[in-house]
Amino acid sequence: MKNKKLVCFLQIILFSLNLGGVFGYIEDYSFESDAKFILLDSFGFLKEGTFNFQISLEPESSTLWFLTCNSEEFDDHFKRNSEIPCSEVDEQFCEVAVTFTGANPLNYSNWVTGSGVYYFILANCNGSSLGDSYNANVHYTLLNPGGEQLSSDEIPFPSLYIVLIVVWVLLTGMWSLNWIINRTQRIKLHRVISFFPFAKFAYCGAAVFYWKTLSISGVQTVTSLAVYGALYILFELSFYSILLVISSGWGITRDDLKQDKWIMLVVIFILAVCLSLSFAFGRYAYITLLVMYVVILAMIFRYANRNILGLRDRDSLDSTEPGVPHRSTSAEKLKMYSYFKLIMFGYLFLNILITLVDMVFLQYYKWIYNMLLELLQVTMFICIGWTFRLRSVNLYYRLDGEEPAYYTSNQVRPTTAENIELPSMNSETASTSTSSSNSA
Repeated sequence: MKNKKLVCFLQIILFSLNLGGVFGYIEDYSFESDAKFILLDSFGFLKEGTFNFQISLEPESSTLWFLTCNSEEFDDHFKRNSEIPCSEVDEQFCEVAVTFTGANPLNYSNWVTGSGVYYFILANCNGSSLGDSYNANVHYTLLNPGGEQLSSDEIPFPSLYIVLIVVWVLLTGMWSLNWIINRTQRIKLHRVISFFPFAKFAYCGAAVFYWKTLSISGVQTVTSLAVYGALYILFELSFYSILLVISSGWGITRDDLKQDKWIMLVVIFILAVCLSLSFAFGRYAYITLLVMYVVILAMIFRYANRNILGLRDRDSLDSTEPGVPHRSTSAEKLKMYSYFKLIMFGYLFLNILITLVDMVFLQYYKWIYNMLLELLQVTMFICIGWTFRLRSVNLYYRLDGEEPAYYTSNQVRPTTAENIELPSMNSETASTSTSSSNSA
């Protein structure tokens, strides 16, 4: 019996972690349960918001409490107590506490006098003892004033993503302008980076459609959810793929990805699986996604450090060669990767900080948490775009199909700083550079 009560308590705690409403606010479903407490939903109401619940039970002898608790009552009862005896459930337990039976189904409507998050709970208590198993058919509608179907912490989402569309259009235009100014440099790495703003623009468009649909109809359609989820996953995959490609040195310190290609593909595939699970199951699958983010960030820092060490060796070699100015192309590339590593440290620190602030202060303000993450990604793209922008002094390798021609490791190195290019940065080349410098 103790284990059963513990499971019921853990169930209500797990539900309480998923704050800020649900996806779709006109619900109709059935379930079977013998748990003491079942959280039907939570919703952020503005003043004079309304709700209606219709619940029928089988068998007819079943008796349940329908509870509507504000956030303070919910915290007092379900977050601070390890176990709640049925003897404590009465008319004073929550702001609304009414009983109904299988023979007398519930049809309850009301409005809230103040703004805040409310929790709708079924309590399976028959007097002071736990009730029997029951089947419930539930239909309910949750509305904010003006027919708004979104929870109060989600109402700003459509406007937020409309603003973000404008921001990403401007950033995409600036990135494209840099490309046009330096149009003679057809660099494949820049085509890869360009996928970042375009994917984000598409995701924001899908987010506007998704939240607007929920705001107006209150019903989550399969189409809107599928498009929203697919573009969310696509952007996350493109974002971390771009960071991995940049950190690997492709197109900057090396002309291929043979050394890291397969491990990167495997990691991105696993990330796609974890993102899909996280989107489907919410916070219950976040731990697997968190592990993958840690793995990918560790790879990014490892690759970046490898390039920094190799570039330092090459810059040292350049400074000792007759006729080669000290400020060579390798020095410029070293600056790029030093800035990139600093950007990644900043991104990691701010991501952790935003998450901690959300856990402590923003549990009822989901839109602020999302806005901070979106602003972080805007800042991230601005920093990446500025650091790896095209410029008059070309810093990139010639890859197949790119123009104009560049010098490769098999060609004679020129003696002008503007045209110096690095050989492919692998371990053998790096060791050769070090030994040459030492002998000099």
